[in-house]
Amino acid sequence: MGEAIKQLRSSLTTMLSVAILWLVTVQAVGDALARRQHAKELIAWLSVRDSLVGGADQLSQHTSTAVTCFIRIVPVQSGTEVEECSPIVANIPTMEHASSTLSLTPLPEIAGAYRVSATASPLNLSSYFAASINGRIWVFPSELSLKTTRDFYNAALRDGLASPRHWPAMRSELLSAGWGGGTAEGLKINDPDISKFVAQALTATFTVASIPISAPMYPAAVATFISLICLLMIGPILKIRIGTKIPDDEPWILVAHSRGRIGTVLKVIKIAIALIYVSLPLVVFATQLRLRLLLEGSELALWIAANTLLLICPVIIIIAAISLRRLEAHHSASTSMCSPVENTAATTTS
Repeated sequence: MGEAIKQLRSSLTTMLSVAILWLVTVQAVGDALARRQHAKELIAWLSVRDSLVGGADQLSQHTSTAVTCFIRIVPVQSGTEVEECSPIVANIPTMEHASSTLSLTPLPEIAGAYRVSATASPLNLSSYFAASINGRIWVFPSELSLKTTRDFYNAALRDGLASPRHWPAMRSELLSAGWGGGTAEGLKINDPDISKFVAQALTATFTVASIPISAPMYPAAVATFISLICLLMIGPILKIRIGTKIPDDEPWILVAHSRGRIGTVLKVIKIAIALIYVSLPLVVFATQLRLRLLLEGSELALWIAANTLLLICPVIIIIAAISLRRLEAHHSASTSMCSPVENTAATTTS
């Protein structure tokens, strides 16, 4: 019985330590995930802008059909030239061999403005508008309300809105990383400060049980670790449920017993501690909820699975608390039954 109590105590202590570690690092994890999202948006914006630079003149012409290639003149023989339509390919920097073919759909009644769409890509290239204004390419987040030609001109030339999504927060992060630019027009992927920012944002790691884990997987790793701790409690709980005696040298407060006023105080303390343990998985789950919006694909699927298991933990902890309470009651009852016999024996001896 003493071994089962010791295992349960160790599991709850470990769970408390992991939960506290998570609560201490949750802000840093959220910042790391936000920086990763910003780095990906930065790469996507640069990929779209740089792939369209050579087609500014063609895109300025009014068209009602989607643009899928740029026309260029190619010399084939001496004195002979032909037109060739080359697909619009966005080569994604920092991601080896990654590229995507773009298609530009004209916006109704707005000459030179297009909605960007892309084939399968590791980045969200389809969340931008592109416009040819004054012989230059300008790329805008598609969530902007740009409904007329004047809106596009003002956004590009007056308001400086031709920038990646989440630009204000991204700009602050870039400045903190040492970038010396002021506006999105000065962004270049070969800038050492930008390359450093992107590399660090995409490779941020945290540690669980001395194991380095990437920032996107860290929330699921914490939830999984706590869930495994809870599942490992089931064995000790089953053993405690059939027990009737608490070892005399057991120091754990959750199985400490006394009578009178001290017993009442102990009971209140035990209830408070049990409530803290029950709430820990729920607090971890609540603090992870907002982070799910920054996860993608398999990361989100793993997070859902891990937190589904995590929500079983409060039930297991409640069962553990009830089992300890029953064990204490059985122990008190057996102690009370022994006391009259001991007193009678002492009287007879006298």
